[in-house]
Amino acid sequence: MHYTVEHRTTNSIRIRLPKTIGDDRTEAAAALLRKTAGIKKVTRYRATRGLRIDHDLPDATLDQLLRELNGETLRMAEEEVHEEREALLERLRHIEDPHILEAALQGHRVDFRELSARKLDPALKRRMRLRILGEAAADLLLPAPVQVAYHAWQIVTLKSL
Repeated sequence: MHYTVEHRTTNSIRIRLPKTIGDDRTEAAAALLRKTAGIKKVTRYRATRGLRIDHDLPDATLDQLLRELNGETLRMAEEEVHEEREALLERLRHIEDPHILEAALQGHRVDFRELSARKLDPALKRRMRLRILGEAAADLLLPAPVQVAYHAWQIVTLKSL
């Protein structure tokens, strides 16, 4: 893989990938590097098409590893990342509790476009609709002191984030 070294220290390197490599390939390269022994962390910078790699490898070994990332390897890694993302999104479609959803997202990067494109379960939509209608009815029909008490009770019973 062709790259330009922007900055290098003993245990870190920041590289910039050529513009011909797409965003998905950059993500695939980062995912592939994260799974490599000796690499602690890979941070991806979309705006500059760059990667910061924190590692415990000798410089020559890391350079060799980066040079060996070719188009076929990146294509396979890109397919693997896509399959993992699709499996994650399928699991997310069925999660209702925000705490479980947050735990499921730990360690995964899901693009906002993907989250906004996913569809809600029809049963969940129906429950949400009924809950919103119930809240609106309570606010319209209950007298003010009862509304205050009701909303205070909701705040007290609210799960901590």
